Amino acid sequence: MNFNKPIYSVLYSVGFWSNSENLDGTAALKIKDSNGNWTQMTNLLSLQLNARGQGLKRYSNYFPNGIYGLKFECTATATGSRNMGRLSIDDIVFGMKAGSNDNNYYITNYRKTVA
Repeated sequence: MNFNKPIYSVLYSVGFWSNSENLDGTAALKIKDSNGNWTQMTNLLSLQLNARGQGLKRYSNYFPNGIYGLKFECTATATGSRNMGRLSIDDIVFGMKAGSNDNNYYITNYRKTVA
């Protein structure tokens, strides 16, 4: 995702698609700065993720200088004929106000709603 205006915080839920995923490569959250450079923000595999059926874990990040892009990137070795290297990403909320107080309010008070 690319943004025309800076994003100062992001709240997201993430986990494995199932208990039998084979993510033997990488799973990372990457961000783009105002100069168009992508850098890795978080190694998602180091977060001890749940499977989707166990409930996705919620994470948040604050960016004092703002970001202009966000992407989730996964790699896994292809084995067999089944899709076995999947993440489930849900419920992404972006904060567009500078200053940690405003963004902490959104992150702390956000509640997922059911449609």
